[in-house]
Order: sequence, then C-alpha cells, then structure tokens
Amino acid sequence: MSTRLQISILSLGLLAGAASAFAAAGDLDTSFDTDGKLDTKVSTNNFGFDSAKAVLVQPDGKTIAVGESDSRIALVRYLTNGVLDAAFGMGGVVITMLAEDDYFNIADAALQPDGKLVVVGQVYFATNMSYDVVVARYQTNGVLDSSFGTGGIAAHDLGFDDSGEAVAIQPDGRIVVAAYGYDFNLSQSVFAALRLLTNGTPDTAFSGNGWAEAEFSGREAAHPSAIAMQPDGKIMIA
Repeated sequence: MSTRLQISILSLGLLAGAASAFAAAGDLDTSFDTDGKLDTKVSTNNFGFDSAKAVLVQPDGKTIAVGESDSRIALVRYLTNGVLDAAFGMGGVVITMLAEDDYFNIADAALQPDGKLVVVGQVYFATNMSYDVVVARYQTNGVLDSSFGTGGIAAHDLGFDDSGEAVAIQPDGRIVVAAYGYDFNLSQSVFAALRLLTNGTPDTAFSGNGWAEAEFSGREAAHPSAIAMQPDGKIMIA
C-alpha cells in the first residue's frame, strides 16, 4: 500500500457573507476539493512512498506541497479550489531526481519575493557515499532555475554528514539555511548557518567561507528545525 502526499486546508479565519451562517472558524473549507481535504498520489510505484514536508501559499492563493516521492524531490501545486494546477510542471506535479542511486530527504521550503521556490534538505551521493546539504530553486512554472547552482541544484559539504533543515530568504535575496551535521570523531552535533548568494554559491562575506558552526558538546541529539531572521539581520536557529 502506498502512502501519499497529502495536505489538509482548514478554514481558520472568520467567514464572511452568507457562508458564515453555515460554517464557523475552524471548520474545513468545503470550497477546497468539496470537503476541505485531499490527497495526491505522486509515486507510480504501487509500493512507493510519498511524503509532504512543507506547505506554502503563494500571494495568488495557490498552494504548493513540497516533499519527496520515492526519495526524489516532489512538488505539487493546487489552485485555490484544490484542483491540480496544469500550468505547473506536468499536470501540477514536479519530480526531480539525480543518478539512480542518489536520493533526497527534503526538510523545508520558502518562496522568494519574485515567486521562485527554494527547497532545502539532504542529498546522498552514492558515488562517494556522502550526505550533503542540498538547495534547489525552481521557476514559478516548476522548472529548475538554471541560474542557480548546477542546473538549479546546489549541494554543499560542510565537512560532516550534513543536512539542510530550514530555510529563510533575506530581503536582498540571499538564502540562509539552518543545517545539521554530526561530528563522529567528537560524538557531538553541529549546528550551522549556511548563507548562499543568489546564484547558489557560498557567500564568503559570511564567516569567511559561507557558513558558521556551533558545536554542542555532550548533546548528540541536538538538531535544528527552524530558522528566523531578526529585523536587524541576525539569524536565529532553534
């Protein structure tokens, strides 16, 4: 039995007009796929695995679910009524894969002010058996942005078994990733902030090489999961 990329939309605001007589804040929004929830099977494998890791709402109200399908990056975009957006990828779905034995583990995503989609996570390269931070950027139609990284994908080795866990976009367009690494020699976790220029290369104006590290001695399970930008530009990672 396969699992599915699934998002549920809740009507959490005050409903206006005649509808307010029949629905209350917190009710499922029946204007979205008739019952307020849906699932979309992405994998073509009967025993495949789909998983949504993040959901974003565009300024125009379209919704993007971001995750994986059989260890490939999977993006699904819906119109405001829950119908797949045919203008995005192939019938509303985008799948990104590398070599056959390489795989992704996606953690987070963010929308740039220009509408481009930034996806972060971990990539495993089978050729050298390494786990690296991966950042992919997509155009508004779901096509990988060739001006970013290599063909739209930038992988960065921070010197450990690395993974990108959360992402934020600075007002100047630079991308900041909360990353995790594990130092097997010292048996301790490493928090890292990785900052990229708009083309996907490390920003050497940030800590000299593009990333800053904080090691947590004796805390093997310390793991970042969120990132936020302060108004003064300082970066908070939790």
